[in-house]
Amino acid sequence: MTADKDSSHAIEITAKKPNVHFVYSPISKTIESKNLDFDIRMLNSDEYTISGYKVKASSVQHQLSHTASIGKMDFDLSVTDHAGKQVKLSAEPKDLDGLSGFGEFAKVAAMAGENSGTSQLKAEFISGKDANGAIVTEASKLSDGQYVGKFDLILDASWQKTVTGDTGNN
Repeated sequence: MTADKDSSHAIEITAKKPNVHFVYSPISKTIESKNLDFDIRMLNSDEYTISGYKVKASSVQHQLSHTASIGKMDFDLSVTDHAGKQVKLSAEPKDLDGLSGFGEFAKVAAMAGENSGTSQLKAEFISGKDANGAIVTEASKLSDGQYVGKFDLILDASWQKTVTGDTGNN
């Protein structure tokens, strides 16, 4: 999927394997997986329902001054509920296997028994390999001239429960 650069954006991140190779395009505002380890897409809709929670992306911050970035990602997930208490989770991508970024928000919320709150997902570029297998870092340049730099992406999202649960019906 591609997203119009002038519209609000959400981000969907699905982890499949620990190592991630991705390309971010600021022109089309998409991040494309190179080997299907991750599926990362910017979506046109900034609000949708997942796992019984309505999730809205309140802001997406990405600091990336280069045309593309390829590398691995680790996740630092910070969840703050409506009462202001915060839970910080550091997870390797393998720990998020099969979960989207928003799905993780909803799952944490459900486990905490919270009905609403705000969450933040941060993805940070570490390092990667180019097409020839050479290690690239934030000081490296790819053979096609694209620079691989430090990549930080922060997604702030708010969520609220849209389906009832544990009300005696089940």
